[in-house]
Amino acid sequence: MKKEHKILTVFIFFLVFINIFIWTYSPKSSEGFLTVAFLDVGQGDSVFIEAPNGKKLLIDGGRNSSVTRELSDQINFNEKKIDVVLATHPDADHIGGLPDVFDRFEVLNFIDSGAKGDDNTYRSLMDKVVLDGARYIKGERGLSMILDKKNGVYFQILAPDEDFNFKDRNDMSIVGRLVYGESSFLFTGDASKAIENILVYADGDLLDSDILKAGHHGSKNIFRSFVFRICHARFFYNICKRQQHITLI
Repeated sequence: MKKEHKILTVFIFFLVFINIFIWTYSPKSSEGFLTVAFLDVGQGDSVFIEAPNGKKLLIDGGRNSSVTRELSDQINFNEKKIDVVLATHPDADHIGGLPDVFDRFEVLNFIDSGAKGDDNTYRSLMDKVVLDGARYIKGERGLSMILDKKNGVYFQILAPDEDFNFKDRNDMSIVGRLVYGESSFLFTGDASKAIENILVYADGDLLDSDILKAGHHGSKNIFRSFVFRICHARFFYNICKRQQHITLI
């Protein structure tokens, strides 16, 4: 009986050891796949994207530091770098958590529309961008970020357009399209109906995407005529002139 008990004890310790080993050394790997994770940051927006080659793009950071907790589920604990952080516009529910992202990670590139906020959240974020030495890029129509040339992954900005001057910050939202081969995702920020109508006129079928990230966190302010007229998305997620290309290396 004592012998059986000893064998059982050794076996349990063996299982515990194996479990710790697997938990410690199994990487969160997306090698060969495109990862698009819609992060749970409460009443706010945040989307994490990782290309098959490992390049990382974070779109918005929600309202508070919960974004760093969510990122810990997507990024290995020993990885300290995010290639691009993109703020669609300067409202707190989109950028509130980004200063914490800068504290936790080395951010190589920061993109926003150029629209300026008027609160401490915005000022804190821009201070982090400068102090941390991230490259600042103004995001506007005609800019394409090549995330993974080999696998055909890029992010194309459709709005804002420098030819239009809007007073409402929502109308300065970055609207972008993520493309991976024949698959595409459309991110509309908090763009208004006026901007969506302009995009329908300017881009037409280019807006047709597999997945649409609804603006305004999927609230009643989203414009269903835009959704159903243009975007034949298989999934609906609730939460050409000047050309410039940036290759992330």
